[in-house]
Amino acid sequence: MVIGLGSGVTVGAVTRHESPTQIDVVEIEPAVVEASHFFDEWNNQPLEDSRVKLYLNDARNQLFLSEDGTYDLVISEPSNPWISGVSNLFTKEFFELGKSKLSEGGMWAQWLHLYGMSAEDLGCLLATYSNSFKYVMLFGGDAADIILMGSDVRLDMRLSSIEDLYRNNPGMASDLNSVLFPLGTDVLSTFIMRKKYILKIAEDVGIKTIDDLNTDDNMRIEYSAPLQLHTTTDQTNAQLIRRSYVVLPKFAIEDSEGWQLLSEAYARHRDDLRAQFAFQEAEKARGN
Repeated sequence: MVIGLGSGVTVGAVTRHESPTQIDVVEIEPAVVEASHFFDEWNNQPLEDSRVKLYLNDARNQLFLSEDGTYDLVISEPSNPWISGVSNLFTKEFFELGKSKLSEGGMWAQWLHLYGMSAEDLGCLLATYSNSFKYVMLFGGDAADIILMGSDVRLDMRLSSIEDLYRNNPGMASDLNSVLFPLGTDVLSTFIMRKKYILKIAEDVGIKTIDDLNTDDNMRIEYSAPLQLHTTTDQTNAQLIRRSYVVLPKFAIEDSEGWQLLSEAYARHRDDLRAQFAFQEAEKARGN
């Protein structure tokens, strides 16, 4: 399931994978469906794919109507959580509802922005999501957005597994290459941290107990986030995410060559600090 059609680019990227047999898209606004066709040149025209089924419905309602264990993957990228109604898609209860719809080993990918958001609200959303899944990884490629990946089974992010995906999905590989991610190490270079450090960041900004989470009852984010709507916070929050705890994906790399390639990927994406640390790991693996 993909929550939020938008320009159709995300759904189009999903269709580039050969393995999905059914791709459900939930969009609440019919005008967005019409507008998505203005991006047909770039979005792979996902609504023409026979595997794609469009539901014009509220995402929360659509999930409620779905049978438990339906989805192997849910990608949630609604609009910003400061919008009334949309904020309901960022609560503890919503994430728990969504998790019940995942198959065994299923994953939930959650988009989240860093702009127009106080550090406290960001920490609240990070903690709310992370408390819903046993295993969580945070990925970020630029200063505007991050992706959270959650599951109740450990996520396989080994470099060898990512490279297998590239080999077995030429359409996906072509798509990633078009946005300057030609290698598996480019994807791996976007990994920032695991659940342990995500929760540490939340605690550092004052989110320390379960009462601090965003829930259906307190609607904390709906009332707090609009206060920062026109505040420039992306760079500050990006620094908070990327520099508070510098973690390397040691679970993913098996040899010096892998560390060397990851160091080069970090350098390509202008993460000089991690490039240096990865190079040091390559040197250690070489025995230098």
